[in-house]
Amino acid sequence: MCLGTDVGFLLSVVVVFSACLAPQAANGRQVLAVYYGWWGNPAVSGGWVHWKDVDPANERIANSAHFPAYGAYDSHDPALLERQTAAADGAGITGFIASWWGQGTFEDKGMAPLLAAAGKHGLSVSAYYEKIAGDDPASRKKAAVADLDYLLSRYGQDKAWLRAEGRPVVFVYGRALGALSPAEWQEAIAAAPDYVLITSWNEWHEGSEIEPSTEYGSLLLDETAVLSREFLHKPQ
Repeated sequence: MCLGTDVGFLLSVVVVFSACLAPQAANGRQVLAVYYGWWGNPAVSGGWVHWKDVDPANERIANSAHFPAYGAYDSHDPALLERQTAAADGAGITGFIASWWGQGTFEDKGMAPLLAAAGKHGLSVSAYYEKIAGDDPASRKKAAVADLDYLLSRYGQDKAWLRAEGRPVVFVYGRALGALSPAEWQEAIAAAPDYVLITSWNEWHEGSEIEPSTEYGSLLLDETAVLSREFLHKPQ
C-alpha cells in the first residue's frame, strides 16, 4: 500500500516525484518530524536568531512556550545537531522535514550540516518549503521551479535526503492541525499508512515540540519512542 497520512499532525502537499515512499524503515514505513533549524545564539551565529529575551538563570525565553533542555541553542552548532539526531534516532524517528525559507537564508545554511549529522545516524532529511515568492501565478511558478531546482541540485543527491523509489522528496507548506494523543497514535497505527508526520520536533514558539524541555523533560520523546516503534514494526 502506498499511503501517506497525517492523522492530525500536519496537512501539506508532498512533492514526491514518484508513487510512494521507498522502504527506508521497517516495512517501508516512516516517522518524520518537522524540524525547525532557525534558532541561533551569539556563541555560534554572533547574535540571537528567533530566540527573544533569553533568561537562562530563570529558564525563560519570552517567545518560547517552554525552555529547551539543551538551552537556547544554535541550529548551526555541529554538537547540537549530533545530539538531536541521536535523540531522534533513539526515539524511533526515521527522519526530519526541515523548515526551509529560501536560498541563502539562515535555514538554508543549516541544511548541509543537518544532512551530515542525520547521515551518521541513518536518518533521512527533506525540506519543508515554507514560502514561495512572487505576486502573481506566473512569478510564483517561476520562483517555485527555481527553488525546487536549487534544493534538488544542491542537496537532493546527498545520501541522507529522503527518497521515493530513488527520487528526492520535498514537502510544501500546508496548515498545522496539532499534536497526536496516544489514542490518535493508535488510530494512525490501525490505518496502516506508510508514514506519519510529527509537528513538531522543535517549534518552541508554539509549544508543539517533542524535543526535551525543562518543563516536561523527555516525557514526550519517550512516549513517541514507544508508539513510533509500535507503528514501524507492526506487521502488514
